[in-house]
Amino acid sequence: MNNRRDFIKFLGQTSLAAYGFSALNLHLLSDIFEPDGLPFSPITATDLDDLVLAKGFHYDILIKWGESINAKERFGTHNDFIAFVESASPEEGILWVNHEYLNPLFIHGQLDNERKSLNQVHDEMDNVGGSILRVRKDKKGRWKVDKKDPINRRLTARTEIPFAWPYPIKGANKAIGTLA
Repeated sequence: MNNRRDFIKFLGQTSLAAYGFSALNLHLLSDIFEPDGLPFSPITATDLDDLVLAKGFHYDILIKWGESINAKERFGTHNDFIAFVESASPEEGILWVNHEYLNPLFIHGQLDNERKSLNQVHDEMDNVGGSILRVRKDKKGRWKVDKKDPINRRLTARTEIPFAWPYPIKGANKAIGTLA
């Protein structure tokens, strides 16, 4: 092998072969491992503190930390996972956005190792968990959060979540909160 690209191509083809792809299929799939076979120009390494996309791609910000998602609740912080479930129409769907952790300095101004009030602990608990959001494409084809949709809600570290079956666990029929 002459270079890193050849090695990565070898690994990819070997992995596909391990899953039972035939030599013909591997030959047909080999284009995905070649830069010339990509439907876009790869980006080069950068030290920019920004989202860098390949030419022809774009992004839109759907929602930011602290923005309202309905009349009572706000979008959480530190998203590390997003799931999209398409509705009956390809023009709309539902997002689950996980709010994995937080930095207490941004929530209430104190660091982890300092003594916190009960209100500060509740503020932290209210910023983790997840958000369920209805999204729709607008007339220009851009995705937007429908902040008036009744499905929008937050699940936090303090949300009561009923079990989906009738059998209690340790005497309870619900759990309190979701986080981490």
